[in-house]
Amino acid sequence: MLRYSVGENRAIFPRPMIQASAAMKYIRDNAQKYGVDPARVYVTGFSAGGHLCAMLGTCWHMDFFRDGAGIIGEENKPTGIIPVYPALSMKETKTWNVYYNCVFETLPPTEQQLHDWSAENWVDSEHTVPTCLIHTSTDELVSCTNSLVFAQRLYEHNVPVDLHIISVGAHGFATANRLTDCGFHDLWDHPEVARWPEIADDWMKRRNNQIEK
Repeated sequence: MLRYSVGENRAIFPRPMIQASAAMKYIRDNAQKYGVDPARVYVTGFSAGGHLCAMLGTCWHMDFFRDGAGIIGEENKPTGIIPVYPALSMKETKTWNVYYNCVFETLPPTEQQLHDWSAENWVDSEHTVPTCLIHTSTDELVSCTNSLVFAQRLYEHNVPVDLHIISVGAHGFATANRLTDCGFHDLWDHPEVARWPEIADDWMKRRNNQIEK
């Protein structure tokens, strides 16, 4: 679990990206110590964390990710990413007005900033990693349009993508059980949503099999 900078005056981009890159480098540098296969390091993120996850999966090779993290090769490149109910597009998400205060030094953000921090705009065929998207169609805080738009870009650039839009489930379901429901019944009382870790696990196993081949 990555404890990265969040909140106003702490999450100014690209600080979270640098921290994510440094974490990936640390994992791979210490792979033997922790029993990790450096060829199989997946990244998942939830909501705003899904945005960071997707930015790492699309922009890992760019200087603003690498500078400050000591990256010289592909140490910060994920094997794949699993954004869960991710807030990916600055123009698609209802709650970005709150997020703006955390990630931009100047307000209101410019059109260029909105473009640059929308993850779908960085998808390409050469660098973007395989992706498994998890969302619900009843998410009222972060519309599943975020995942649909991102999946469309991945498809257009021939990047392997699994897209799972589940028919029910509120934003913030996490593991979709009482362990993470914080007292909110509607975050766990949906067996369909609770299966998402199995879906992600199956996807990673299939990706691993392709790596071996």
